[in-house]
Amino acid sequence: MTAKDVLFGDPGAPFVSTAREILESNRKIVRSGFPVHLARHEELLDDLYAFASSHTWTFRVTRSVPTALNRLAFSATHKNIFALLGILENVQAGLVGATRPLFRQIIEGQLLAKFAIVTNDAKLAERWLAQEPLSVPRVVFAELYKPQADVLRTMWSPTHVFVHASTGSQQVSLDAEDNMELVAHDLTVMGMLLHTQHHLTTQHTFSRAERYYAERYGDDRRIRALRRRMRANLSLDLKEHGKDVRAFIRTFRSKWRSKNGAPFPKS
Repeated sequence: MTAKDVLFGDPGAPFVSTAREILESNRKIVRSGFPVHLARHEELLDDLYAFASSHTWTFRVTRSVPTALNRLAFSATHKNIFALLGILENVQAGLVGATRPLFRQIIEGQLLAKFAIVTNDAKLAERWLAQEPLSVPRVVFAELYKPQADVLRTMWSPTHVFVHASTGSQQVSLDAEDNMELVAHDLTVMGMLLHTQHHLTTQHTFSRAERYYAERYGDDRRIRALRRRMRANLSLDLKEHGKDVRAFIRTFRSKWRSKNGAPFPKS
């Protein structure tokens, strides 16, 4: 019989093998508890990867020497897909605590990438490429129109709890049945991040020229089908989010404005 949790004070039970048995059991529990959410998240990840793959061949034409801005934009697409997969797999295994630092990394990449792209800030991209410490509140929020910055900050600020050794980080139990509220929370946050990742990937990662080449000389039917399916899944997901999350998604997808309220100059 599989143990439900790892209990301290039982020296006869090896930790790693016991934990692995629990994680395998957790996958069955989580998949049976959230079949619709997991299937939708998986399809969105597949489609985001397929959409990006339908465009990257254009780099041979447009990016013979990629700039720092190019690298930042594609890094937030490429690495975030792996991080989102990590969330999906960890949540199913019941590793909700190990999942949550990824929230911060994904959202940070999305915010920095979009801001650098819409402002054409090559210096910011160079600093990122040089691995300089970059503060999102100072680099992004301080330069945005205050109502937009305030909404984005509502989802950014709670991630501090997850990346530091606080009472709200990590987890105290491996039993998925004890953590179903935390599993639901993490799948909800993943849904939110899929919305913003979709916007970044389809609107900002690839230039207008690259999108034109992909549709004109690539498989335009497939690209249009991917767009339709992603929009349909995201529309279903949006109905399950609360007011604050919907406001964050809407603001992330909006046209960002400078701190005086004016649009950023076109690059």
